[in-house]
Amino acid sequence: MDNLLKLSFWFHMKPVMFTVWFSYAYGALMIVFLIIYIATSLLLSSKRVALKKGLFSLRTFVGFNLIVGLLMWFFTYENIYFFSARFWFLVILIIDILLIRNVYKSFGRVLVKSEAQKREEVYQKYIPR
Repeated sequence: MDNLLKLSFWFHMKPVMFTVWFSYAYGALMIVFLIIYIATSLLLSSKRVALKKGLFSLRTFVGFNLIVGLLMWFFTYENIYFFSARFWFLVILIIDILLIRNVYKSFGRVLVKSEAQKREEVYQKYIPR
């Protein structure tokens, strides 16, 4: 834990290989991302999806992490030092925070919109025609 706070840990240009358990966990995470990406793509292909913007943002987040994660795994496995350096994990973490914020905002807008539609339906129910 003490190494995480040192700049030499993050900017060392010859990082070590992944441990076996980390490789399995990383691979499992990539499989989960692939499943989520396929599921959101199938949901987006249907016509009647209320959460279309939120699902699109989620698919963008998962697709980005899937592609970058597989590239990081490949570069680490092949010992390509610059592209497998640890500081890329920090860059990806910052981008992920921005993408998660975008997903949260997209789903939040849809939920607020659906609540407003429900109130409008209740209001329209009592208006004489």
